[in-house]
Amino acid sequence: MIALKVAVFRSVSLVCIALNRVLIVGAGQCHNAPADLQRESAMKRESRNRRQRFLHDLKWIAILWGIGFGATVLLTLPFHFLVMAMIHK
Repeated sequence: MIALKVAVFRSVSLVCIALNRVLIVGAGQCHNAPADLQRESAMKRESRNRRQRFLHDLKWIAILWGIGFGATVLLTLPFHFLVMAMIHK
């Protein structure tokens, strides 16, 4: 039960971090209409780079979350079995 609580807490905290990152990146993308086409083209490239960077960061958040969740389960599983064995004895 404790392992589940720890895993849920880690999941919620990582989701909050990811949402915070989305809000920060999204707030930086609000621009006024560009004056010329060259500036507009540069802004499109910058926007595309930000989107690619965000997807890259999101992929790593998911990978690290999975590793953290798996490590938490593997770390707490022996203790869970030990406690269950003591209860049924």
